[in-house]
Amino acid sequence: MAAHLLRRYSTLDYPLNALRPKLDGPRLRKLQMFVEEHLHDDLSVARLAEQVGMGSWAFSRAFKEATVSPAHQYIVGARVKRARLTCRRGYAVAGYRRALRFFRPGPHDALGQGGFRSDTSA
Repeated sequence: MAAHLLRRYSTLDYPLNALRPKLDGPRLRKLQMFVEEHLHDDLSVARLAEQVGMGSWAFSRAFKEATVSPAHQYIVGARVKRARLTCRRGYAVAGYRRALRFFRPGPHDALGQGGFRSDTSA
């Protein structure tokens, strides 16, 4: 109640943005390195927030503000990027999918298209 009264009737000018936690450069780089090193693990918002010392809700807002995308979208993008690099090196489709936690079969697994070697013997 006191906070409401101060905000509403005080003559002090206090910016609301100062209350929000931010992901500054060093903390964001630390988080990006953690994601790159743990792409094969389950990466929840709570686990990522723990890495930078924030709560889940505050982390979600700060991450989206810092990167313009939600955390899960960033993780999927990092996994796809790693899969592309792995694919260029000639690993089997099913092998890199397992390594990067993409478990559902894709449409190109049995076809062997696009320069991929397929693990299926069909």
